[in-house]
Amino acid sequence: LILYIRQNNEVNKASESQEIVNRYRRLHVLVGGEKSFGGLLKMVSNERSLKIGDQVFLYAPLEGGYAYCDVSSDAADPVRLIPHDEMPKVSFDDSKRGFKNVHYAAFTVRVPHKDEELLEKLKGNPLLYGAEIELQHMFTRKVLQISSEDIHISNGNLCHRLKLVQPSGYERKNYLKIRPYYSTYSTGTPTKIDEKLYLECLEAKGRFLHTHKEDGKELYLSSTKSVFEFKLHYRPPVLKESSSIRAGLLLQFYGCKLNCNIVAEGSHFFQKENKNVITEDVHCKKCKAQVGSLRSQSSSAITYWQLEKVDDPLSGENISLGESFRIKHLQTQYYLAVIGKEFTLMQAENSATQDWEKQTAFQLTSSVLEEKSRVKENSFVQIKHLGTNHYLVPSESNSYKK
Repeated sequence: LILYIRQNNEVNKASESQEIVNRYRRLHVLVGGEKSFGGLLKMVSNERSLKIGDQVFLYAPLEGGYAYCDVSSDAADPVRLIPHDEMPKVSFDDSKRGFKNVHYAAFTVRVPHKDEELLEKLKGNPLLYGAEIELQHMFTRKVLQISSEDIHISNGNLCHRLKLVQPSGYERKNYLKIRPYYSTYSTGTPTKIDEKLYLECLEAKGRFLHTHKEDGKELYLSSTKSVFEFKLHYRPPVLKESSSIRAGLLLQFYGCKLNCNIVAEGSHFFQKENKNVITEDVHCKKCKAQVGSLRSQSSSAITYWQLEKVDDPLSGENISLGESFRIKHLQTQYYLAVIGKEFTLMQAENSATQDWEKQTAFQLTSSVLEEKSRVKENSFVQIKHLGTNHYLVPSESNSYKK
């Protein structure tokens, strides 16, 4: 099978030239002055620093929830807080929970800019306390913004709700200043992943991102501070490299021999313990011939899947040969599973059963690539089901009928 990535990985360009340094000074991304900037490039090796271009989750530790926005038809998508105990359980271990789509909760950390080329060159540089940042939602590509119209009163405070809007250049209400939680930290101190902090609105000084248990799952701007943390989902490489398969990206599974994609569409019944069980239908669908191409890419949602690591469902890191993962269907958000000899889709709620791990766990193997190596885009690989130790193979012997 060829695995094809629909969207290319974001890649970073590393540059330490004096020209870039001077242009970065003029942008005033950091408000700590020359002293804070002088130590910027020296801290590149600090892996726990929050960096420009990082893909992160915004986590509220006191409420135990993540900032989250699922698919909506609204022009401005509302942002809410999803508690950890309401996230789908995908393992016997209660601490291992995931999202319907991990990109519903992931944001890319950006900085004020007008030069897209310069922004690419700045990616990978650490951020300090006092920096101005913009959070771009990974699934919708919209940016987090303070709503000036959606206002309510909470505990005597005037609060503005948060929403996601289409990016439209530099707007002060899109940007947040990173403020330290600990009194020993000050402007110019490196910001770290998993470290408590406050987020202040650039347009409304003295007003911070806030959430409260009494207000349910609301996430808004208030004069009352709430503690947040940035949890790392994925850090793009500093040096440019060829695209690798990683957790969360949209993939197609393409069978070379039969020129087909693995898809899931519709529902059907099958017998289990003398009962009719409704399940999603998983099969192969032939691609239309395309002149000048070895394969035909389909834009249909039924052909797209996402990989989720068994050990860390929230990770967005690269998938290596021999690594265990689950395969989630993009359209239904169900997991590919093997029950007996039937391919089907299962809900995450079924993870409480003893057979869940065996039914939904897969790994990639290859007779060409080195063991435990990263899988690149358009690699020739085999998909192995760990519960049965059998391989997924498209077949013409069994014709499919809806």
